[in-house]
Amino acid sequence: MVSAILNRLAPKGVIPSQLQHADFAEVDLDEMLFVQAMLWLMNEGLVHVEKQRGLRVFSGCQLSSRGYQVLGFRIETEDGLVTIEEAAKRVESSEGHYSKAGSFLGSLAGSFFKSMGS
Repeated sequence: MVSAILNRLAPKGVIPSQLQHADFAEVDLDEMLFVQAMLWLMNEGLVHVEKQRGLRVFSGCQLSSRGYQVLGFRIETEDGLVTIEEAAKRVESSEGHYSKAGSFLGSLAGSFFKSMGS
């Protein structure tokens, strides 16, 4: 779900978007997973949200500068080095051997922020 959200926001640049679970029908995951993924991305400073309507609708969503920075990091996969953005796209489309990339985003973001604080 994290990769699907990042893939939805990245091409829009600074243009705010509204996101809700229904926008991700192709991912076919629990609605609360979408909400938790959005809250995590917001708490980690990867996504800015202007307004949250109720629990499930997020308006004015944009990737932060940190979000774009994380997308540019390279990770080692079975297919060689790829950016997080490339890995996220492949996770969403189920191409290649990127099953660990979605869970890797969380640990990578945590490591990134830890290194930024040092």
